[in-house]
Amino acid sequence: MNLKQRTVIPDLQDNHINKIKDSNKSETSSQSSGSGERIKDIGENEKILMIDQLPDDFNEKEMLSRINQYGKAKYVYWDPDRHRSFIRFEDKMLASTIIQSSKLIRIRTSLFLLQFGSLKEALEIGLNIGLPNKILWIGNIKPMSKAELTEHINYSSQSLEINFRYGTDYAFATMASLEDAYAVVNRLNGLVNGNRTIHV
Repeated sequence: MNLKQRTVIPDLQDNHINKIKDSNKSETSSQSSGSGERIKDIGENEKILMIDQLPDDFNEKEMLSRINQYGKAKYVYWDPDRHRSFIRFEDKMLASTIIQSSKLIRIRTSLFLLQFGSLKEALEIGLNIGLPNKILWIGNIKPMSKAELTEHINYSSQSLEINFRYGTDYAFATMASLEDAYAVVNRLNGLVNGNRTIHV
C-alpha cells in the first residue's frame, strides 16, 4: 500500500497534533550535531513517535525498513512537505525503547546510513549523552530459547524482567542498573546466534 495515500488518521488530526506540540508535557527529543533528524515522543500513551528534519531524498519505504527492525509499526503518516513522519506502534514499550535506545537517542545526519546495533555507536551515545536507559531491546534472537537468552543476559549481570516476545524476533530486558545494561550490551551485541548476529 502506498503510504502517501494515508493522509487521514483519526488519532493524528491537525488540531490534536497542535495540542500535543503546544502542551507543556515533557518530551523526549534528540538532535544530531548540525542539521539532522530528530525523534520525539509526542504522547498518545507514548505509542506515537514523530521524526522530523528528514532529508529531501528520504522516503517512507526507507523509514519503515529501519524502524521495522525493532518491530512492526501500526501505521505511518508521511508528510514530505514538512520533512516529517508520524509513526504509531501498538506496543508502548517498543515505542519507548526506540526513543530511549542508545542506538536511536541521537540520529546522525542520515538515518538511512545508520548502522543499527553497532557497539561503537551504542557505547559512544549511551555513555556520553542523555537518556541512558536500563531497558534493552535485543534483536535477532531466533532460534534461541527464552532459557538460553536469560542465561546470556544474567551472566554476571542482574535483570529485573525479561519480556520474551513469542512469534517475534526480539525481546526486552529490564536491567537492575545501568552498569548491568552496559555489561549486557558489551557481552551480547554482535554475538553469533546460528547464522545470525544478535543486536542489542
